[in-house]
Amino acid sequence: MRIKNIKLASFKGIDAEVSIPLAPITLLFGANSSGKSTILQALMYLYEVVRKNNLDPVTSTKQENGCAFNGFKSLVHGKDLKRVIVIEVEIDVSSVVFDSYLSASDEFMIAERLPDIMLNEASVQTASLRFEIAHDENEGVYIKRYTSIIDGEPFSSISKKPSSPKVKFFPLFKDRDDLDEIYGDADLKDSLLDALNGGGDPVFLDGMVSALPSPDKKLQIADLEWQPNADDSQDSIAHKLYTEVILSQLTVGPIKILADILAGLVHIGPVRKVPCRGYAPSKIPVDWYGGMASWDRFAFAPYYLREKVNESFADKGFQSRYEFFTDGRYKNVLVKDLDLETVHEPSELGIGVSQVFPFVVAVADSEMRFVSVEQPELHIHPKWQLILGDLLTLAIRENPGRLFLIETHSEHLMLRLLGRVREGMERGREAKMAVSSEDISVVCVYRHEGKPYYQRQRITPDGDFELDWPEGFFEERYREI
Repeated sequence: MRIKNIKLASFKGIDAEVSIPLAPITLLFGANSSGKSTILQALMYLYEVVRKNNLDPVTSTKQENGCAFNGFKSLVHGKDLKRVIVIEVEIDVSSVVFDSYLSASDEFMIAERLPDIMLNEASVQTASLRFEIAHDENEGVYIKRYTSIIDGEPFSSISKKPSSPKVKFFPLFKDRDDLDEIYGDADLKDSLLDALNGGGDPVFLDGMVSALPSPDKKLQIADLEWQPNADDSQDSIAHKLYTEVILSQLTVGPIKILADILAGLVHIGPVRKVPCRGYAPSKIPVDWYGGMASWDRFAFAPYYLREKVNESFADKGFQSRYEFFTDGRYKNVLVKDLDLETVHEPSELGIGVSQVFPFVVAVADSEMRFVSVEQPELHIHPKWQLILGDLLTLAIRENPGRLFLIETHSEHLMLRLLGRVREGMERGREAKMAVSSEDISVVCVYRHEGKPYYQRQRITPDGDFELDWPEGFFEERYREI
């Protein structure tokens, strides 16, 4: 369960729609102010939308001062309030069991009243969620339209006009076969689909003031009159409930999945703080942007995680002579110099160690499924930059469901990852560090005539690029040789 792609339009410096493919390891290369951070800001904004229902945020509730939005007007392209922000994310849901959106009493009613109907688990590979966010002078910022796209085909959309109190639901699937393909041999009655698709008219939803459904609530159809005719009113209610369940699983369910993914997103900023002398770690890590949360996490981490962090700094990783441990009542993090047999506070170490420490902890912690880092290579030697790549490959080998979004200028990091792809071709997956070309997405961000462009540099199975780098990338090395 991870995000595979993100599309943006009318967001910040992006005008026309662009598509950015994501892989377990995604590297974003580009000059300063080219638009790399725009991707992260879009994801952080989407978190505010789906988790907080905050469409006009000033700052990120996840990153606090680390991510300033300054409201919808600063996010929409050209600060033009007449434009509509579009954010679409594609999620791999092949291993997901969608929420049934049924209470025990609901299940009993359907089983009793509709014994011939069995709702199987939805068989879906990908779900795309498209959010269109607009501004109205009277209503402010609102969701103009939300669209659910299942396995590449539009399934449903919900829309609301600022002047209308009603929320409209549009079924976009074509026929019974579309649902049978998703639900297998489920007995999907023609009358149900006829009711939804008859005349192509939308139905209205109860209990909603916005086109954005709550991730935890089932959709409620407003009117019973459109329901299949039945001799027993209880049968009609059961039909209505059954229909709402189908619509909710594939309309609301993907929002719940996305909300869970974004809730787990942590972002480490480009300049990491160093704990002051006597710093007492917190049991609840908060400041990932400044890196302090990594020291908190290490202090109260289980033994295996502390061991993984120390292995990263030992002979199998950076080959430093430092060992991190906790001491005292307040779980202070200290560092032992194994050569000199001396103990130091983190503030007494070289800047490179303290700057790379948050990255190491985040990568080592398998519970952190979505990690974004800006310039992890800052203040560290090229040899250590190579090791960053190995830490990433080991992480996705251990847990393929993790996603790393890395903004970087490090040619060394990229070359190490390409080398591990080549190693995989030559020695196979048994090679400890080997990865495939599909595990890595290298996205080149550049500007042309004032517009940002996002170009994926596809990697061949032997660890090379299919295309040359655009002008301006890594030319300096060749000029100096």
